[in-house]
Amino acid sequence: MTNANPTPVLPIKLPKEAIDVDAISVCERLQKAGYVAYLVGGCVRDILINRAPKDFDIGTDATPREVRRLFRNSRVIGRRFKLAHVYFGTKIFEVATFRGGEQLHATDDGREGEVGDGDSVDPLIVRANNFGTPVQDAYSRDFTINALFYDPVAEQVIDHVGGYEDLEAQLVRTVGEPVLRFQEDPVRILRGIKFATRLSIEVEPDTWEAMRVVAQDIQRCAIPRITEELYRLAESRHAESAFRMLYESGALAVMAPEIAAHADEHGDAFFMTLRGLDDLGRAHGELPRPFVITVLYYPLAWAYLMAEDLVPSTRWGDAVETWFRPMGIRMSIPGRHRACMRSIFSLLGRFFEPTDTQTGRRRRQRRPGQRELATLPQALTLLRLHHRLYGDCNDVYEVWRERAEHHKLGWGPMAVEDTRVAKDTKPREGRSRRGSRRRSRT
Repeated sequence: MTNANPTPVLPIKLPKEAIDVDAISVCERLQKAGYVAYLVGGCVRDILINRAPKDFDIGTDATPREVRRLFRNSRVIGRRFKLAHVYFGTKIFEVATFRGGEQLHATDDGREGEVGDGDSVDPLIVRANNFGTPVQDAYSRDFTINALFYDPVAEQVIDHVGGYEDLEAQLVRTVGEPVLRFQEDPVRILRGIKFATRLSIEVEPDTWEAMRVVAQDIQRCAIPRITEELYRLAESRHAESAFRMLYESGALAVMAPEIAAHADEHGDAFFMTLRGLDDLGRAHGELPRPFVITVLYYPLAWAYLMAEDLVPSTRWGDAVETWFRPMGIRMSIPGRHRACMRSIFSLLGRFFEPTDTQTGRRRRQRRPGQRELATLPQALTLLRLHHRLYGDCNDVYEVWRERAEHHKLGWGPMAVEDTRVAKDTKPREGRSRRGSRRRSRT
């Protein structure tokens, strides 16, 4: 188990210009009211490594009700995991009470969730739901680099679990015994891989070995939750390195066995495709999720079409839909995403359809539907990616490149249904109020 830092207050100051002024004001008001209040988690980590934080979360010993009474511009959210959102215009600051007590208990003064006696329950659920102290909160977090606190009033970094040392050493390490922490919540394996690849750091050896040992337990987690993490890794712009780690840890075989089986035989080509996906993400910003899942399964779908020896036509979309449907249903892939994949492959079939040997003209096909027209830029982008990866469609590529330029069609993916704000394209202050979702407290 990670030992407590004997000197948790570090002589480090974060640059004030890197911290949202409203986040500082929230901490100041809480402290003036007699509460402990720190910036917590990822924002502290990111500032320490000179990255712009995506949001600023605040930890306090005030309960959500007390935060609500103190801030008129706030509201309490959540059922199992109650916390407060404090609003400043379009910004949202998540203010969570320190967690990690040993037993669920409600006192007479209504400070629900404090440490006390009660029936034994799952330790993970207890720590996530039960209010505690800053030290308990630090030990309830998943990785040491996410357990750093910062007092913006006293200008002090507070480190109870050695997270700063691991950040300096560029290591992802669990708080506590790694096998136990991953058994409590196997999705932490995926989060550890996300942090390692996103921050370009290493996984500490014991933590990596525990990932490999516990990888099979991922099947115990809710399928939608696993699929959401799969999407996040694929759209992270570090998909190649993330999926290599998933594959090597054994987690990929549990999450997406078809992809893992394909990588067993065609690993180089598959990971090269993900490298192309990363390049697209860096070039175009956030990619629409239907396009991301299409590219992720593109090597498998292409291999299926070639194995079935299907003549290229718009019927490719129907064939891929039939092939992918069992996987999509099992993984809870949204139906609209599968429909977009079908449209993209229908257009690819049109791109690759053979010409009439006598006239040299392409066979006449039905006019594309509205959905196919909407996904045309994505299909063109996938054709370009195919050309760069495999180089076996020069004539087709040149024909459609010229047509796209003539009709002023963009090659970059365009969102069909997803209108989310791009991630990591610019620093954000707080959270956007529209479309915000509370993250899991693990």
